[in-house]
Formats: sequence, structure tokens, C-alpha cells
Amino acid sequence: MLTFKFFSTISSVEHGITERGEAAPESIRGEQVHGDTAAWVEHSEQAIVPRADALLTRKTGITLAILAADCVPVLLVEPRAGIIGTIHAGWRGTALDITRKTIEFLKVKPFGLRVGIGPAICQNCFVVGEEVARQFDRAVVRESETEEGKWHVDLWQANVNQCLELGVPERNIEVMRVCTFEHQNLYSFRRGDRDARHVAWIRRKA
Repeated sequence: MLTFKFFSTISSVEHGITERGEAAPESIRGEQVHGDTAAWVEHSEQAIVPRADALLTRKTGITLAILAADCVPVLLVEPRAGIIGTIHAGWRGTALDITRKTIEFLKVKPFGLRVGIGPAICQNCFVVGEEVARQFDRAVVRESETEEGKWHVDLWQANVNQCLELGVPERNIEVMRVCTFEHQNLYSFRRGDRDARHVAWIRRKA
């Protein structure tokens, strides 16, 4: 089970990112439609929240989760406000600024927010055509040196930049730079995992 270092220091929060063969706690997740919609979760009866790619809650005992296999899993904690959240930031969601929009949706002062950005396909391995590359800021895109008309997009940095733009301190952002395409212990859609997913989850202790 992978964990973020600074989340592990918050005694009121439990979290993790499963590797192959590991089980995740029973959880609530969004429908994950590769959009930019966030939703509040107030009770544990609903297993899947329709149309949502980001979930937030102030409730204890509720586990929020996302499924991923190359997309960027983002976990949020605002300790003072007692808020936790999950963001499913695939390339489409990242291009739509889902992380920035979710933080704005929180309506909290950004300097107290802690952000964990989990394993995803790295820039070297995420090769796309111009139609995808042009949807991102040029700062996170570089042209391929070996494939004509192809580009590499840094999804990690794109999500970091969305946090920084809103005033989240860089020291409050932890990026787990583990590439899902390169590491066999994680699932990768581009490597051939069509159905299996690892789970990024978080909950406030009851």
C-alpha cells in the first residue's frame, strides 16, 4: 500500500493507494466520466455518485476513493476544516482544470490545504498527438524527439500548477512520482490493463 508522507502525520486521516493484489476498504466513488464536476458526500448509502470525478466530505467514517490506471489520483485534506477529498484527474479532467475547480469548490483558504498527487503515467511515457497536446499549457508539454507530430504531457505538473495558481503552498503538495506504465505493481491502461484498476482512498477516522 502506497502512502503520502505528510498525510501519514495527520492522526485523524487514513489513506492509501493499492498495488496489485491489495484490497481497498469499502468506499464511495464518483462515476468518473472524465469531466470536471465535484460533489459533496453526506452519507454512506450511495456507492457511486453520478457524473462526479471529484468527491468531498466533512463526515467521519466515510471512505472516498477513485479508480485509476494511468490517470492522476489526487487526495485532499484540509485539517482545520475537517475536509477530505478525492479527484480523478485523467488527461481530459486535467485539461479541464478539475483540480483547480475542485479546490475553488471547497471555498476554503488554500494555504491550509494539503494535496497528494499519486502514481500516474509519467511525461516520458504519455505520448499524444497535437489535438491532445494543444489542450494543455505549453509549460507542461514538450515535443517528442523521436516521433514526428507527437508530444509528451506532464500530467503531474499540470495538476501541481493548478494548485499553485490558487495559492496552495508548494510545501503542501506531495507528488508521488511513480509511473504506472513503468511499474508492474500498478495498473496501466496503456500497458494493456483494460479492466483492472488500483484504488486511491482516504477517510476521516470516526
